[in-house]
Parts: sequence; C-alpha cells; structure tokens
Amino acid sequence: MRYCIVMAALSVGLLLSGYKSAGKSDGLVTSRTNTSDSRKDAQEDVHEDGELTKRELRVIGNALNDMQYYGFLLSDYDDPRYIDWNEVFYNGADLDTVRRTKGIEQAYLDKTKNGEIIGDLTILSGEDVEDFVRNTTGLSYSKMRNPLDWVYLKKDDLYVFEHGDTNWCTSEVLSGYVEDGVFTVRYLHDNWWGDNADCEYEVCFTENGDYYCFISNTPDLSTKSAGEYIFPESDSRNLKKEDLEGLDAETLRIGRNEIYARHGRKFKDSKLQEYFESKSWYKPTNDSDAAIEKAFNQYEKDNVKLIQSYESKAPAGGSKPQSSQTSQSSGSKPGNSGSGSQKPGSGYTDAQLCKMAQDYYEKHNHYRPPIAEIDSTDGDNVTIHLYEDMGDHTATSAWYVINRKTGKGHDDIFGDEIDLTK
Repeated sequence: MRYCIVMAALSVGLLLSGYKSAGKSDGLVTSRTNTSDSRKDAQEDVHEDGELTKRELRVIGNALNDMQYYGFLLSDYDDPRYIDWNEVFYNGADLDTVRRTKGIEQAYLDKTKNGEIIGDLTILSGEDVEDFVRNTTGLSYSKMRNPLDWVYLKKDDLYVFEHGDTNWCTSEVLSGYVEDGVFTVRYLHDNWWGDNADCEYEVCFTENGDYYCFISNTPDLSTKSAGEYIFPESDSRNLKKEDLEGLDAETLRIGRNEIYARHGRKFKDSKLQEYFESKSWYKPTNDSDAAIEKAFNQYEKDNVKLIQSYESKAPAGGSKPQSSQTSQSSGSKPGNSGSGSQKPGSGYTDAQLCKMAQDYYEKHNHYRPPIAEIDSTDGDNVTIHLYEDMGDHTATSAWYVINRKTGKGHDDIFGDEIDLTK
C-alpha cells in the first residue's frame, strides 16, 4: 500500500485534495495565495478519480517546472522523509530570501573560516524553511533524513548557502491520474544529470491548501535507455582511460560506431547495422558520413579519436560490452614520469593542469575541490572543471579556462584573470 495512504491516515486534517473541477477556473493550485477562500475551495472541490486531461496535465507541468517545486523532482524517494532538501532549496524554492547584509556576511565567514565570499548567497529564515517543509510534506523538518547541509546561523535563525551555478532543471509531463485524492504524474527529465535521468519518473502528491504535498518520486527503471549504450555519455563528456581500459577491440569498435549511430548513420557492416537496429534510440538517416561527422560536437570528435587509439591496441575478445561509469581524476604531480610529466615545449599535461587548478583554488579559497577534470580542449586552451560528486549531482567550485603552454587564463564563472603557476 502506498505511503500516501499512511499519510492520509496520519494527517486527515492536513492533506486536503484541493483540485478544482473543470468549469471553476483553472483548477490546480499553482501558487501560494494564503487566503481563507482558496483553502475553502480546496476542501470543497475534490477532483474525481481517473485520468487527467491535457489541460490538467499542462497546469501540473507548469507548476512542477516552477521555482517552487522543480527541486522535488531532483532526488529519488518513496517516502517524503528522504527528499533531498539541498536540491529543493538550492535556488530558494521561491521563498522570500533574506536580504544580504554585512552582518550576515561576517557571521557566515566566521562560521566557515573562509577568507572571502566568492559566489552568490541564498539566505533563508529557519521559520520559512520549517513552514515550507511542513506545507509540502505534512511532516515537520525534524523528521527529514536529508536536511540542508547549509551553514546555519543560530543567532539569526538563518540558513546560508554559497554557490556559483544553478541546479535548475525542467521536465516534460507525459500522463497522470488521480485516485483517492492522490495525484500520480508520469514525466521525463529534460536536462537533469542524475543516475536515472533517462528514465520515466512517477511523482505522487496530494494538495495541502495552496501547496502540493509530495509523497514520492520514483524512476521506472524499465524505461532506462543508458543500458543500451557502451558509452552513454560519449556525446556529453570526454571519456577517460578508466572508461576504456579492459575492453576488447570489438566492444571498443561498437562504442566508437555508437557515436555515429547516434546521428543516424547506416552501416555497411550487416552485424553493426543489426546491432544498432536493436536499440530503441537508433533512428537511421540517409546522411553521408561527412555530414554526420560535421554534426559531431567536440566531445564526440575527441572520443572517436580516443577510442580508436585504444581499439588498435586492445585484445580481439574476452570482454563483454558494458556501460561506462563517470570517472573521477585529480591529476598527478608535476615532474613525475608517465602521463603527469611535461614534455619540453609542449606545455603542461592534463594531469599537471588539474593538480595546479586544485592547488590554486585551495590556496585562494581554503577548500580543495576533490575532483578536477579537463572538460574540453580548444587549441592550446583547456577548460578545467573543479567539483565534488554529491551522488545525484555535482557541486561545482570553478571552471578555469587555461592556456596549456603558460598555465594562465581566467575563471569562467567570475571572469577573473588567474595564473596557476603562482
């Protein structure tokens, strides 16, 4: 039995099904009005069980993609106590943020021991956080298993979070139905990076007055397409040696041609053609190889060359096709032999630049990002991504664009000129 039934039994007076029937305005609650009239309407107009109409799905889709609710779709949970509140509140969840003052800044710096604030600050009052959690789950904040890991300023009852990017993601609502006042909505993420981002999801919620009251958000693993790939991310990141080592030549050959197949290439090799026709994502076209290669992004161009270099040296067989996992590397020390050494006149290696970037960031921010990766290369310039893997998302510290020969460049977030050699 769904968790929602338990919730209904425990919170009879709290979880109110407020979906208005057709013919009485737009229906679904999409914003907070905080009026007694809207709460009265929510109690009196209960949606009948059954499939949701296109209009109803459109209203729900707009709400789930709004600042207030999109964060509830960025973690997996079958119990609202396991919602990741760092995702929900990342950009403020449409709450009234507290004005940034010198006093708050100093209290934040004193608590964190940081030398300066280099990113944006999201500041929320503890009272607003408590109220929002209760309104959107029917439970108190103290019951949450994944509470905020923000800096808490007890004296002012404030939660403070410093960041330089966003976790904003959108979704496409596919279908939905209502049963016993519980809405079950099926959707696809448009641009999320989570482990199951390519799955269809089902989110369940009731209505609590002017709020959606969330119950669960779970992936349908049977719809996962990443398992159909050798290298699921070969079009969105540079592959590493860890992704390729241990694979036989045939698996690498399929993985290399997979990049072409994504663009609809038809293969003269009947076995390759048969293999890709078995994949749900393969859509063959009549485009020439030249046209397909022209459509490659830089990741795909780099990965074709990298896979080829391993393919030529790999054993003929002995390894089964498998999906590539995200790699993490922080580089080796300058001057060491192997890939970390610098060749005269060639500039710094990837490994050296990654370590130099970590050293530089740590020196100026008193924190060492655990992961540094070369994200892309453009001539002598490389883009270095410094971040921490949080499990279902990455917490970015910096993007540095650096000249390989000089070690100098700029911070791509803040625009500051930087010199990794100092």
